[in-house]
Amino acid sequence: DYKIPLHFFNAQRVALEELDALYEDLKKTDPAAAEQMKEARMLYRDMAEAHADRSEGVIARFKAAQCSIEMGELPEAQADLKLLEGTGYEALGVLGQAKIRQKEGKGKEMWAVLLQGMEKHRGDPARLELRAMANGVLEQAERESPAAARDLYMQMLTVPGLMPHETAQVCADFLRMSAVAGPDKVRQEAM
Repeated sequence: DYKIPLHFFNAQRVALEELDALYEDLKKTDPAAAEQMKEARMLYRDMAEAHADRSEGVIARFKAAQCSIEMGELPEAQADLKLLEGTGYEALGVLGQAKIRQKEGKGKEMWAVLLQGMEKHRGDPARLELRAMANGVLEQAERESPAAARDLYMQMLTVPGLMPHETAQVCADFLRMSAVAGPDKVRQEAM
């Protein structure tokens, strides 16, 4: 299961610590408790409305969408994510859309959303979270289907605006995966 750390919003995170703790406790203690999750979502929405003009409110709106995704109430999540448009936090909306596709079991659509988000939100700090989710997909693909992982790595390399260190990491991972097939395969892939 993928957890979304909000390390890139350190200053704003202080205001959300209690709500984050409540959300994490609910997930650990009783993941099937929809009423408790709904309460957490309501608290996030209250925070979002109380601070609608501040980043804390926008992040709380994103967390409300996360609660909806966890509960499987995807139209509710879509509604919350739509409110992120025009806020300067659109990359979080893309991350939420990818999580929705994941919840729906639409892996190819999720991958496409991640790649498009990485391209569109090049300078956004949330791009790190998009990249982390994409890395999780790549790791899972490597375990389940090396051929599919190879294709995903090739797609990742076509994303415009990959930073040099990202490109180097994707190439290194791709060649590492190819090394399992032997030196000839590594040479072939490197060409």
